Amino acid sequence: MRSPNSNAHVISTGLIAVTATLITVGVVMQASTSTNLEHSLTAGLTPGAPLFRQLIFTPIAVLLMLACSRIGPRMLLPREGAVVQPPLVWLVAGIVLLAAVWIPGLGVNSHGRSRWINTGIFNFQPSEFAKIALVVFL
Repeated sequence: MRSPNSNAHVISTGLIAVTATLITVGVVMQASTSTNLEHSLTAGLTPGAPLFRQLIFTPIAVLLMLACSRIGPRMLLPREGAVVQPPLVWLVAGIVLLAAVWIPGLGVNSHGRSRWINTGIFNFQPSEFAKIALVVFL
């Protein structure tokens, strides 16, 4: 059993199994929606196709997940004597990102709403980051 002060990092096999299952289901679902009876599966592998994007971003997401798992919870906790507290930084960043959707050229309009931010490589919803930031802050 690890001591609470141990820096050893143990990866749960259950977490790996659940993550692999979710990734597999996501790729299979994307493949099933990207193809139809008239097109082959390879048609979904053209650049810009949803299946292609899924297969490109999945390894990037896994690497990002592994990198984030190495960050200990102490990095998110308030620090005694620090002028800038990490939870407050997360909250302010979340609010700034929520407001950034209204900046012309940065916010992306979809179905009459501006809820996405275009990074040039991909679009993301700042509300997802703000949810995590609020939990960290609280």
